[in-house]
Amino acid sequence: MHEHCPDAINILDTQDLHFLRRARQKTLTSGQAIDYYSDDSIREIGAILRCDLSLIISSFEMQLLIEQFKISPDLLHYCPFMLRTDIENSHRAMFKPYEAREHFVMIGNFLHPPNWDAVRWCYQSLWPKIRQQLPDAQIHVYGAYPSAKVYQLHKPEKGFMIKGRAPDALETLAQYRVNLAPLRFGAGIKGKIADSFIAQTPCVSTPIGSEGMGFEKNKSWGGLVTDRSDNEQQFIQYAVDLYAQKSLWQQCSDAGHPLIHQLFDETQHTHRFIKHLHVLNDSLSEHRKNNFLGQILRHNLYRSQYFMSKWIEEKNK
Repeated sequence: MHEHCPDAINILDTQDLHFLRRARQKTLTSGQAIDYYSDDSIREIGAILRCDLSLIISSFEMQLLIEQFKISPDLLHYCPFMLRTDIENSHRAMFKPYEAREHFVMIGNFLHPPNWDAVRWCYQSLWPKIRQQLPDAQIHVYGAYPSAKVYQLHKPEKGFMIKGRAPDALETLAQYRVNLAPLRFGAGIKGKIADSFIAQTPCVSTPIGSEGMGFEKNKSWGGLVTDRSDNEQQFIQYAVDLYAQKSLWQQCSDAGHPLIHQLFDETQHTHRFIKHLHVLNDSLSEHRKNNFLGQILRHNLYRSQYFMSKWIEEKNK
């Protein structure tokens, strides 16, 4: 593209940092200290340096790139969820008070490794101990692409129900008393928790789940967060407390909407992004000069692709 459109702004939408998610997964399975440096990080950081601008969804990941990898802030733009802050008004009729709700809920794509790990951890360790204290409670697990191995966990006699894909995430979450997000690894920010805020369904999660979701900067949050992502006993106690204590539930339920306004306001983030693009477009030449390492990487990548294409042409003659 650079060859044919040299003045086009190259933007990378990272969604989340894949190398961070995979490094955390490796740490979980190996028990070793986290190591950010891998082939994954080399490829991903290289892509960021080759682009004029990369969209970063999490404030934690912005900090990691700047402090750990010394990426210039000029190459990054913080771009979290852009949510309509009036959405709760359009869905007001579906919200229910504490007394009208029952049971726990989990939601998330089953093909996403952090979600599948969370479901298995809940099934094997968390849910049996939660149900010991709340014997009438059930947990309903929603997610796209449920496979045969997922449905093997469907155990009505244990109160563990696999429900498959939810037609509407907000309407589904709004029916339940507590949302569980026991994420032990992952990256980015969590749509299931943002939806929980909107649906006024308090959430119990981990530092991985709450990362970039305003927990560190706010005394009140839309749920409870364990001190470690593997603190099983604390997660269980928080789930029971939030389910059984109406005053705690109400406090957390009320805290979600202000966080949507504070963190993910569509208008605010749209204006910031458009303004950044205008500034970048007006100073693109200078911007690229300041990113000399990126120029080197782009040049070498282009040359390698050029000679590879020539080799393929000769090979096919």
